[in-house]
Amino acid sequence: MRKEYIEAGKIVTTHGVRGEAKVFPTTDDKERFRDLKEVLLRGKKGDQLLHIVSVKFFKNMAILKFREFTT
Repeated sequence: MRKEYIEAGKIVTTHGVRGEAKVFPTTDDKERFRDLKEVLLRGKKGDQLLHIVSVKFFKNMAILKFREFTT
């Protein structure tokens, strides 16, 4: 079975000291982040599955907290 992925946003920076990340949405409806339970982070060191703990919004950014990052 082949999985298909859709780009939902791009991490632009960290937020605070508790492991949150500011994400610029590349989707037409940023509220979609509230429905996501996990995301695939594509990076230079390969792909990593991240589990979303919380979502909040500030201006045009989504602020996501991931279970895998605490600091």
